[in-house]
Formats: sequence, structure tokens, C-alpha cells
Amino acid sequence: MALAYILSTFVNWLVGRLLVFKDNAGSIVREIVGVYIASVVGLLLNLGIMWVAVSVLSFNEMISKVVATGIVFIYNFAVRKLVIYKKKA
Repeated sequence: MALAYILSTFVNWLVGRLLVFKDNAGSIVREIVGVYIASVVGLLLNLGIMWVAVSVLSFNEMISKVVATGIVFIYNFAVRKLVIYKKKA
């Protein structure tokens, strides 16, 4: 399972670089490290939201997963746009 997470994060970086953040001319190593850090934080955030929603607030698991996924999706994009691929002035 860890190998799948590592590979999927790499593919996520590659597709994001090719389709969304293609005009970036920064360090590829710095980008990849940033994406992996953001991905791990996103995973922990997703798990935390799910735990609070299901165990503490007793929400439906599927609704909690949809909400958590939406929040982490926005977090992931914001981190890439504002931190990893931030335009240098």
C-alpha cells in the first residue's frame, strides 16, 4: 500500500506539472519534495477530518469522506498554487 501511495503521488505531481502548473521553471526536486510533503499533510488532514466527523460527531461515513475529500482537494490546490508554484516577483 505504501508503494501505491508513493507512485500515485508521483503521478499526481507529473500530471499536475504537465497540465496545470506547466509554466513553472523552478527546481524539479524542490517541487517533488513539496508535493510529497503536501500529500502527507493532506493524508493526515483527511484522516483527522474523517475521525472527527465519524467518531466525534457521528456523521455518516460516506458524507464525511466526501466532505473530507473536498476540503483536502482545496488544501492541495492552494498549497501548490500559493507555496510550491508561487510566482517569484
